[in-house]
Order: sequence, then structure tokens, then C-alpha cells
Amino acid sequence: MRFKRKKQILELIDTLKEALQYLTLKSAAYLHDDCLLCISHISVELQEVIDNENMAICKSCETSIQHGDYMKAYESAELLSNWLSEYVPARYEIVFLPYKADMWDALDSVWEAASADPNCIVRTIPIPYQSLDTQGRPIAEEYEGDRFPPYVDITHYKDYDLSSQNPDVIFIHNPYDGYNRVTRVHPEYFSSNLIHYTEKLVYIPYFISLGETEPHFINLPGIKNAWRVFVQSELTRRDYMECKELRPDQIVAMGTPKLDFLFKKMQEGVPMPSEWEMKLSGRTVFFYNSSLGRLLVENENITRSMQEIFNFFERNQDIAIIWRPHPLSIKTIMSMRPHLLSPYLKLVEKVKNMSNAVYDESEDMDTAIIHSDAYIGDFSSVIIPYTYTGKPILKFWPNMDLVLEDFGVNPAYLDFNEELNVPISVTPGSISDNAFIFAAKNRGGIFSLDLKSGDLTLIQPFQPEKYSQPQLFVKSLTYQDTVWFVPDRSSTVVSLNFKSGEINEYSLPSDCICYGHKHFATAVQHEEYLWMLPAQSNMVVRLNMITGEMIGHKLYPERTIDIHEESICSDGVISNGYLWIALQGKMTILQMDLDSGELKVHDLKFLQEPIRSITSDGQSLWLIFEKAPYVIKWNPTSDAVKEFNHFPEGFVGGVKPFSGALFDGMNIWLVPNEANMIIKVSPYSEEMSVAYATLQKSTWAVINSWYLFDPAGKPQGLNADHSLFSGAVINQDWIWFSPVTAPEMIGININTNETRTIPVKFSRINDEKTFIINRFPDPIQKGEGLRSTFNNRSLPLTSFIYMVRDKDDTWTQKQQKELRASIANSDGSCGLKIWDHIIEHLDH
Repeated sequence: MRFKRKKQILELIDTLKEALQYLTLKSAAYLHDDCLLCISHISVELQEVIDNENMAICKSCETSIQHGDYMKAYESAELLSNWLSEYVPARYEIVFLPYKADMWDALDSVWEAASADPNCIVRTIPIPYQSLDTQGRPIAEEYEGDRFPPYVDITHYKDYDLSSQNPDVIFIHNPYDGYNRVTRVHPEYFSSNLIHYTEKLVYIPYFISLGETEPHFINLPGIKNAWRVFVQSELTRRDYMECKELRPDQIVAMGTPKLDFLFKKMQEGVPMPSEWEMKLSGRTVFFYNSSLGRLLVENENITRSMQEIFNFFERNQDIAIIWRPHPLSIKTIMSMRPHLLSPYLKLVEKVKNMSNAVYDESEDMDTAIIHSDAYIGDFSSVIIPYTYTGKPILKFWPNMDLVLEDFGVNPAYLDFNEELNVPISVTPGSISDNAFIFAAKNRGGIFSLDLKSGDLTLIQPFQPEKYSQPQLFVKSLTYQDTVWFVPDRSSTVVSLNFKSGEINEYSLPSDCICYGHKHFATAVQHEEYLWMLPAQSNMVVRLNMITGEMIGHKLYPERTIDIHEESICSDGVISNGYLWIALQGKMTILQMDLDSGELKVHDLKFLQEPIRSITSDGQSLWLIFEKAPYVIKWNPTSDAVKEFNHFPEGFVGGVKPFSGALFDGMNIWLVPNEANMIIKVSPYSEEMSVAYATLQKSTWAVINSWYLFDPAGKPQGLNADHSLFSGAVINQDWIWFSPVTAPEMIGININTNETRTIPVKFSRINDEKTFIINRFPDPIQKGEGLRSTFNNRSLPLTSFIYMVRDKDDTWTQKQQKELRASIANSDGSCGLKIWDHIIEHLDH
């Protein structure tokens, strides 16, 4: 007997007892007749469960009423009520209405909990649906009742009448009613109709959301009509609550049964299908998931991008691929992109015929998840259950061409994207024990380059969240055992003791105000003091490298300063007890007394171009210009001026030939900006000679104007640095040029002219891991989302495959921690807890 029916009969008996009590006190003919009708109706209702003894009680009650013995009739009714309450078992009628077999995992664990409840009758009734054409018209009737797991007892929809059975609870996983453009359940099973057959319509999403849930997934009939909607997390619930038509108690954060389903499979073990073994055994296997989103976004490019992936696997027989497209892929193409159907089906046939590929169109995706080593594919809900395994995940950006075009990247980048290393742009750094220590220009970290082996090591990000930020520091200089990093976009000075590894931060003076993003343009060292020259700050800051104390010196007169310029200063040098400062975009030099801070302004009327860089040979200042193809030597004492423009044969300077200059005690070295040669100038013989020729930009720089050099550049409004070199550093007999867009670091022996070149490259695997780890450090907070996944915009497929083949499983615990923080009850208990919630709210 159903609980609802039992409750109705008990309520009817209670009504009968009240009437009989009344009749014992007063006569009421109409009530006498009603009591007879009532006991007669109760007898009929109890026929399926009543025994002879209690049928006799019903008869006795009826006879007593007929004879007017209402007290005896009352006693019979009381006996009947007690028997029904205590001895007649009752059950709830629970109905599951799935429509696609491969979405059953969204209901399975709840069904399992309900089926184990002795107080429930559970019916699983797969419902029919229609496939639609591009106009939303039905083109095929579909029914998948024969495709469900064998342990699920199926009731055919024609054998069950919802209107007469009125189930206590109905579960659905299709919320669309008539608003799906690919498939449509039969209108009889629209949520708007189901609510007439049950008081408790329950919707459980068949997908898992990544990030925010879009409004179009919330403003649907099945959600609005549901008594309860069980969502994956409290964050998702908040998204649903943005819809004002929903009640707070209507949406419950309880997790997703899809993870329960996978949990069960992983615990039980799933055998590999025999037809897969020959193709997958002995190979590293990749689960490739293609989503509906990619089909709809990429249009004509979809088959090309998929073809490239399959060709890659065809060329590499030591790896294998399981392609599992979204189950509605072909129907979606037929309905919304019919012109793509033929090339898409050719891809399907290609994969089926490959010796190291499986085309998986089974109802159960968990077999592919369990028997693969890593995930590659689209941003989709499949990623979340895959994260549960702890296996690595590489997400493919939909329509990479458009993504890169939006970032201003040359299309040739796609061909070069499989490079295993990323170039690191180098700021002028410090050398200690053959280690060149520097702040990267395109990464927010401290690196060490071994000048003997060429090995590049990331010492440490400046701060965990800042590894992805470019242009944090403009240069670094050393005093004793400590390297000091001069802030560019950073707001603090950082020091690194390269013996102890200790890192400290120092705040700038309180009256040092930055009017833009760039604090300092460069810095000049003199004994234990470091003079930091402002870019968009309002003062020169002198740092004591022993104590960390800083003192500010404002630049006067104000007439020489435009604080809103990209940079106030361009360069500086200390010579003869003075700090000489070149102003950006001007033909002016400031002379600052190192002791008093007193300033003198030199407006150099003989100049034609603004000064880019400045250095000193001990007597004269050497001026390098923004665009001029010459160098000027100026003696501030005598005011003597000498121009140097007799460059060696073959020299090409470009628009902006040089980015800097420095003096090694014998020669002035010119740091190339666009120039095709490293030039050195003798102050004594006045000869200009070639130290290194045939300079050119790296392939990365040629095809990618900013992307890997300023990874956050475009969205942050930064300008990429197109210089070949950012500067140079002298250490003993060698001068080292720091590459920005040049393909390698160049070292030149000052005495012998011997040269060395060292590519400054960082493993893309380690680079991407560092990005992720430092952007999203532990501890993980509840609801933070899945962050420990890779994407193919920054980590190419080739590098990812190498990582997986090398069995790099450091990601396992991090991914699983994030899953637990992001999805409620992700320990396999979601279905049971959903069921407990429902039972708690059922009538007893």
C-alpha cells in the first residue's frame, strides 16, 4: 500500500470516529447515512491488504452503525485504525524518468539509495524523445529503454500511467520542456505536466558546471517547476538564486551523483572492453572529449582542428587516443550545422580505422576515464569527474585561431606552438659564482642562469600570485651577498641573499607616490647605495643596501617633469661624485650632488634627439639617443662635444638602434635595441668596431609580438618590449647582454673577444605548473573551483604528452583537494544524502 493512500484511509477513519462520537450524543439522520457510506468506502479501499479478521471488524462496524450502536461502532473503527497503523506496511512510489541512457549517471546513486529503502517502490521509466531538425521540427522518434545498465529494472512508459499512480516523487534530468533545439522529450513528460502528477518533482542536472552557471541554464521550465533542484555546490546555488522566480528552499547544494557513479566504478574496477585492448594496451592513453560548444563555435574549423589532433596520434604510435564526443554531437550537427555532417562522419571513420584509437559511443564514459592516463579536450563537465581521478588534464581552447587573433598573435604561432620551451626575457642582473641572477621581464620570478652549463632555474616567484605578472622589476644589483631588485610595476623593493636563500621585501618611502604603474626606470649603484630613478614616481630614492633604509629626493625644478609621461627618467650614471640623470623624451640632463641632493639642470641645446641612455668613461658622458644613428661624447666640464657615427660596414641600426651603453674601463659598449651588431667604441682611439654581428630576433618574437614576452600585456594595457637586449652586465673579463627578443644571452670576453651564447629558455611544463601553483596556492578554500588543469594556449599538446609519459603525478593530490573544495559530498555520498533529504520531507 502506498503511504499516501494509507494516510488518506487513516484520515478517513479519524473522520468516521469523530462522526460516531457526535452521534452518541445527538441524533442526526444525515450523519448516520454518511457514516455508513464512509465505512463502506473504507472496506473497499482496504480490500488489497485486509485479512478476514479485520474484514470482520469492518463488517461489525457497519452493522453497529445500522443498529444505531454508535459506541460499539466507534470501538470497531478504533481497532481498525490501530491495525492499519501498526500492521499494514506502506511504501512510497518513486519514479525516475531518464531520457538518455548515457545521462543515467546523474541519477544512478540516488536510484540506488531509493531502491535500498524498504519503504519504497522504485520504478525507472525511460521516456521517449524526438530528434529535431534545424527548424526545431521532429525528424526521429527515439527510445533508449534497452540501453540502461542491466541492474536497473526498466518499466516501459506505456505500462505506467502517471495520472492514476500519482507518484510521491518524480526525478528528471531534462529541464528543457520545449526549449531544447536538438532533442525534445514527449510533451506528456514536460515538467509543466509532471507537476500535475506529483507534489515533489526533483530535477538533478545531467552535467557539472565549470565556474559560473550561465542564466540560460537556470531560467528553464524544469527548474522553475521543480519542488527541489539539487546542485553541485553552494557557489552554484548562489548562481541559481539570482533568478528571483526560485524559492530559497527550492535549490539545495548537495553535490552531483555523477561523481558517485565514477567513485563506484573506480572502487569496483571496470574491465577494458576486449575490442579496445589491441589498440590501447602498452600505450599511454589519452581521453579526448569534444563538446557541443566546440561544434557550435568553430563551425568550419572544427574538422580541421580535430584532424590535426588525430594526425598527431597517428604519427605517434606509442600513444593512443579514446575519442568520446558529446552523445548529442551528430544530432546537433544534423540540427544546427548540417553542412558539417559529411566531414565530421569522415573523421569518425578515420578514428575507427586507426590502430591506436578508439571511438567511444557507449552510454558509460567512466570506462574511458578509468582506462586512460590523461584528459585532453574541451572545457566541459567531463573535466570534473576526470579531476576525481587525479590524472592530468589539458583543456583545449575553442577556436584557437580566434583566441590568438584576439591576443594579437601571428597565425604562424600555431605551427610554432609545439616548442617544448618558452623564452624568458632577461632584465640586467647580477653575477655570483658563474650564476647570473635576474628578474624575468615576462614572468614574476627570480631566475638563475648557470653561465657554464646554460641551465636555467627558477629560484622563486616574487610572490605566489605574481608569477603571471610581467615587468615587476626593472633590474637587479648586488652588494656583498645580497641581490637587490629594483621595482618596475612592483610596489616594493625585494632582496635575495644568494647564500642563505632568504628573501625580504622593503616598502618605499611613504611620500614616494607613483602616478602610474611603473615606479622606476632604472637604478645606479655607488658603493653601498643604490639610486633608483623614477619612471612614474615623484622622486629619486636612495637605498642603503646594508640596512635597507630608503631616502627620497624629489626632482626639481618641476618644469622639467611631466609626471604623466610613460617614464620621467630614461637612464642615469654616477661620475665624479654626481648622479647624472637623463630625462625620458627630453634633451635634458639633471646633475645631482650625491651628498646634498642639490640639482642642476643641463639643457643641451646642441642635441637633436631625446636621450635614451647615458654612461661615463670617467671624464666624459656618452649619450645614446632614442632614434639617432650616432653617439655623442660630451664633457660637462669643458662642454666639448664629439659625435660618433662611423659605424662598421654592414651595420644596420633600424629606427631605434640602441637601448643602453656601459663602460668596461677600456671601451664603451652599445647595447642593441634594433641594431644588427654589438658595437664597442674606444674613447681613446675613437674607433667603432664590431664585437658581435648578425643579430636578429628569435622566432618567438617574430611571430608573436607580445604574447610570451608580456603574457598579461594586452588585457592590462601594457606595451611589449621589442628590444633585442635590455642591458648588459660586466663581470671580471666578460660582458653579458641580457636578451629580451634576442634568441640567446651573449657573453663576450673583453680581452680576447671570445663569445658565448646561451639560450634562456624554461620548460613549458615547469612554466605552466609554476603559473598554476603560484596563482592558486594551498590551502584551498571551499568553493574555489578547479584550477590545477592545463590549457593548450600556454602548454602545447606535445609538452603535455611528455609530462604524462614521464609519469609526473604531482598533480594528483592538488586536483583532488580542489574537487573536494568545489563540489559538495564528492566522497561518493551525494546520492545517499539527496535521498535522506527527500525522505525527511516526505509525509509519514
